[in-house]
Parts: sequence; structure tokens; C-alpha cells
Amino acid sequence: MTDSRQTRRAWLAWIAICLIWGTTYLAIKIALGTIPPLLMGGFRYLIAGAIMVAAIKLRGARLPPASTWPSQVLIGFAMLGFGNGGVVIAEQHLTSGLTAVLVGTSPFGWSASTRHFREASPSA
Repeated sequence: MTDSRQTRRAWLAWIAICLIWGTTYLAIKIALGTIPPLLMGGFRYLIAGAIMVAAIKLRGARLPPASTWPSQVLIGFAMLGFGNGGVVIAEQHLTSGLTAVLVGTSPFGWSASTRHFREASPSA
């Protein structure tokens, strides 16, 4: 693949990510007008899960063993309750643009706090 083709694909991927992630918070804000926040978040996860299972089946792969499902369900509830649930509840009181900026900058805060606590802890 040529450099110009790779560059073009990289730009297109970046634009797609900006549009998809950027419109996610606008879609949440619009949906909150008619659907309760956690129910709307649950629908998003249910649809995403159905798409992932369909993709796995279409590829001919197997689902994870049933013995791993309880821990996966726990992680899913935590993500919905704390992660996405917090976002949809907050977006009832914040604009979608501010929500997108806060969520988009959160990795920087986590990185800074991790570094701070790592430097503050005594080395073993």
C-alpha cells in the first residue's frame, strides 16, 4: 500500500471516529427526551451485544464458554451502571457537547492520576 493511500485511509478512519463518537452523545441527548436513561443505555448494550454475537456466528467462531459468562455479566453491569449509566444520567443536566468533551478528556485525567499515585507510592 502506498503512503498516500495509507494517509488517506488514516484520515478517513479518523473522520469516521469523530463522526461516530461525536454523534453518540447527540443521539443520547435526543433519546433522553423519550426514553429513561438507564433503559436507553441498556438498549444500546443489548443491540451491541446482538451485533457482536451475529458477527461471531457469521465468522464461524464459537462464543466464550458458559463458565465465563457470570464474570462477563458482572463487568457488563458495571460498565452500564457506572460508565455509560453515569454518562446518560449526567447528560440529562449537561449539553451533549460538554459531555463529549468530558468523556473524551477522561483518559488524560486517569493517566495523570495514575502517574501521580505511582510516583507518590514508595518503591519496593
